[in-house]
Amino acid sequence: MAYGHQRIVEIARALAAKPKLLLLDEPAAGFTSGEILELERVIRMSLRKQVNHHPDRASYGFCHSNFG
Repeated sequence: MAYGHQRIVEIARALAAKPKLLLLDEPAAGFTSGEILELERVIRMSLRKQVNHHPDRASYGFCHSNFG
């Protein structure tokens, strides 16, 4: 499995645990443009599910400039 895909799987596994806080330091370092888009999709999908399951919580989001 390519390095970028391995990292995406690691982040997806961490998000699956529904952490209250997840710190990512340069999560897309060394990624191709396609892998960056896939990582963004995985994170957005996870955050959307968390918000839908916890409507009383503050809105989640992240800055696109953190990628790439």
